[in-house]
This record gives sequence, C-alpha cells and structure tokens, in this order.
Amino acid sequence: CLVGSEMCIRDSSYSMHSDLQKYYSYSVFLTVDKQEQLSRLEKRNPNMLNNFIQRWIPLEELYFKTFSIQDICDIKIDTSKA
Repeated sequence: CLVGSEMCIRDSSYSMHSDLQKYYSYSVFLTVDKQEQLSRLEKRNPNMLNNFIQRWIPLEELYFKTFSIQDICDIKIDTSKA
C-alpha cells in the first residue's frame, strides 16, 4: 500500500481470508493451468519444486475449495497464456 493512497493491492494466496474481505472494494482471482503452474515454479525455484507439489499446492487448493475463494472474487483471470 502507498501511504496516503486510497488504493491498496494485496497479492497473496491467503489474502481473501474472511476477516480481511470486508476491507476490499474489489477482488481478483488469478488462476493458471497445472502444467504452466509447475513450469513457472520450477523456473522460479527448482530446488523447492517438490515442496510446492507435495505441500503448498495441495494446501492452497484446499483453502480455495473450502472457502469458495474463486466464487467470491469479483473478477477471475486465467493467466495460463500470459
């Protein structure tokens, strides 16, 4: 956030926690197909890819599903071809 600004962009998988949603004017859900996700993760940090596959991706997907995150967001964007 910029100090004194009325615009604040939160970028986080868990930024749509129910305690935070009331502070947002709009929400955007970015998605990517599985193959592209793995490719990007491998490029970003090849040593952590297995950790993402085994731990973080399943936890993130569970969170999205449990709290219907994609459904409550105002805008959905598929970044697979970006």
